[in-house]
Amino acid sequence: MLRDEATGGKEVWADSAYRSDEQEQSLKGSQYESQIHECAYRNKPLIEAQALNNTEKSRVRARVEHVFGAMENFLRSIGTARAKVGVGLMNLAYNLKRIERLIRLKVFDFDRIGAPVAKAMA
Repeated sequence: MLRDEATGGKEVWADSAYRSDEQEQSLKGSQYESQIHECAYRNKPLIEAQALNNTEKSRVRARVEHVFGAMENFLRSIGTARAKVGVGLMNLAYNLKRIERLIRLKVFDFDRIGAPVAKAMA
């Protein structure tokens, strides 16, 4: 089940295991755009354009998957309120760890008085 476009975006990202003609037709007839990897078959490898397209899709997926991979996956609680707090704390911890790394790598000009200012990325 997919979220509405306003909440989850209009693109569907997935691995090639989820690609099928039926799935592609379903997405084509809806408001969603398929970003599902294309798959190679025996004696039918991907052409160069398909491989490059998969590489671009992998860049986005890897960034998202690393965030989930960094979070511990053993949240056990009774009730949605406690689960939401647990997820919120995991998100906060990840964001703090990430900003610390960006400061350490000097991506930001950071002084202890004001907020960090991002350097122009070229």
